[in-house]
Amino acid sequence: MTAPSPPGTLTRRSLLLAGASAAATVAIPSVAIAAGRKVARRSHLNRSTWAPLVGTIVETRNPGQPRVPLLLLRIDDLTSGYTQPEKFREKTFVLVFRGPAGQPLADGTHRIFVPGVGKVDIWFSGSSLTADGWQYVAVFSNARLRQRPLRKPRGHLSKEQRRAVKRGEHAAHKLRKKQRRRRG
Repeated sequence: MTAPSPPGTLTRRSLLLAGASAAATVAIPSVAIAAGRKVARRSHLNRSTWAPLVGTIVETRNPGQPRVPLLLLRIDDLTSGYTQPEKFREKTFVLVFRGPAGQPLADGTHRIFVPGVGKVDIWFSGSSLTADGWQYVAVFSNARLRQRPLRKPRGHLSKEQRRAVKRGEHAAHKLRKKQRRRRG
């Protein structure tokens, strides 16, 4: 065991502690700034992010492959037999892109650069060759539906018995039931 050093002297231990606390002080503000940037970024999972980009060209940024320009043609709704609330429509939609005829993309995940969002990975499927070039579809279905809570099991009471319980007549009903059993 070593003896404590006299006050005011610089030791290896005090130097390491001072360096670590200085590094932590410098790192914390940059982490907070980076977290703020991430929160401020728009999500590519929302329809409102894509709506202003209809008619603009985005590029694929797949590593090791040439960039392919894609024109965002339109935003479609997912087909369903009922009308969807706006909150649901914001999170559930289909993007339709058109790419050049000479550069087909395989069905799968491709990294594209989205203005205002950055690089995002999107699954393209349903590619088809048209007179204008290849047409690609990206489906976004990430809305959370509120599920109904499970109902309590009703047991084996009839509708009349449940009404009696609500009116507070349940005790009288049980008494009558016991009397019938004794007779029978």
